[in-house]
Amino acid sequence: MSHVEEIWQQTLSNLETRVAPHLVELWLRPLKPVRLDEARVVVSAPNQFTHDWVREHFLRSLEQALPDRTGTPYQLVLTFGECDDGIH
Repeated sequence: MSHVEEIWQQTLSNLETRVAPHLVELWLRPLKPVRLDEARVVVSAPNQFTHDWVREHFLRSLEQALPDRTGTPYQLVLTFGECDDGIH
């Protein structure tokens, strides 16, 4: 498991203590960690609808969960249609 995947899985586990686990499974587990750089965690949604819904309902919670697990103030960047080697 890559470092970005590890951070993402830890973030989702942390969120399951704050929001209903079924919402994490439905909306957040389909997101894929793409890359990690000095200040950003890039996560890709499978489609525009999921991207928009997560941005509207979970972006703040996700950003708050990242520092809880990493100790680093990462910015979460939500994209769609992107994979670890670029755009599909």
